Amino acid sequence: MQKLARTVLKKYLQIDDPGDWQQLTVPTEELGKFLADPQSYAPELVPGLKLDTSAQTAHDMLRSPWNQVVVSMLAAHASECASKQQEYYGCDTQDIDWTRLLSDRVYRILLEAAKTRAGVQDYEHEAQKKASKKRRLREYAFERRVKIATTMIMLNHNLPDDEEYQCWSEILYSLDKLGVDGMSDNEEVLDIHGQQGVVTYEPDFRHHQFSILFERVDAFPEIATQLFSQVGRKRLPRTHGTEQVKRCPPRNLPPSYYKHEYLERMKKGLTQVLVATAEDRPIPRLPNVNSMLLSSDPQHDIPGIN
Repeated sequence: MQKLARTVLKKYLQIDDPGDWQQLTVPTEELGKFLADPQSYAPELVPGLKLDTSAQTAHDMLRSPWNQVVVSMLAAHASECASKQQEYYGCDTQDIDWTRLLSDRVYRILLEAAKTRAGVQDYEHEAQKKASKKRRLREYAFERRVKIATTMIMLNHNLPDDEEYQCWSEILYSLDKLGVDGMSDNEEVLDIHGQQGVVTYEPDFRHHQFSILFERVDAFPEIATQLFSQVGRKRLPRTHGTEQVKRCPPRNLPPSYYKHEYLERMKKGLTQVLVATAEDRPIPRLPNVNSMLLSSDPQHDIPGIN
């Protein structure tokens, strides 16, 4: 009895791995036609027969009209084989509920498929959560840098020496051009002594000097304590990761903002070709911190930086 059930399932479902739910799933278009017209588009008892795995649970999958027809066909075929070869299979067809037997067998297959699919969905969900968290951290870094640059532009707007004003304006311009996707990814880690830190992974297209620039911008409020009030926890120490984040660069970046090797790959057609602005601009530099602290005399309420 069990031998015959295994033989029938192996012949018609041809399932090597029940966890490979995509391989055993009936195409959506074929299933849709069947549901619209069950008589005209009923499944056929041929090798490679598929199952409906669209429901969330194995129980609901088994109740699917498509799967009920499949079970009925398999049960009828098993009953016919048993009646013709009773001595070989060693079973009395009158005492066997083939529909129940094949239904239980198909349920086990669907259960494995449901478990595997749930695992895939959980993995995808976790990957999406991780990507969303990384983007939120990039948005935070971007907004914080914009706030610092905007504050320094405001403080230096009316000073006689406009060098610092121009420097911070260029920093703000570069932030506007790079946007959130031009920021590095940050990952909090623990070192061998259990101390927290942050590893930064820069975008593969962005010139490495921006990492140095933004690191100095990030640390500026902690140095210029008379200009910025500190809010929140102290910034964790940073290290630069060796890996780079593959990400499509924003459009219309000045050519100097790219890594040289990335520009070369664009010229050779090895990566997506984007239009650079006609006007090239040098990568901004941060003015001398000490001179800024001496010259900047805040006349406005300075926002807290966390």
